[in-house]
Amino acid sequence: MALCVDISGTSINAVSGQTELTCTTYLLQTVSEVRAAQSALTSISFDTIGINPSDILYVFTWGMGVVLFYWSLGYAIGVARQLIRQL
Repeated sequence: MALCVDISGTSINAVSGQTELTCTTYLLQTVSEVRAAQSALTSISFDTIGINPSDILYVFTWGMGVVLFYWSLGYAIGVARQLIRQL
């Protein structure tokens, strides 16, 4: 069972009335609780949270498209400025 504690100076005091979710100081956990939390985090796959490869590809392509669009827009503006300065 996790325990909420407060460390002040050289003393460690248990904080009563706080759960694992409401603890604002330090939370002491047993080894089995830490291992359970680690296994729960490592067992999550992208599919279980609704992310699949096609979504990743879509977002990457969209983001790269925006970068290339603004780069080409800046390049065109730069070329236009150079042409105007030469006139």
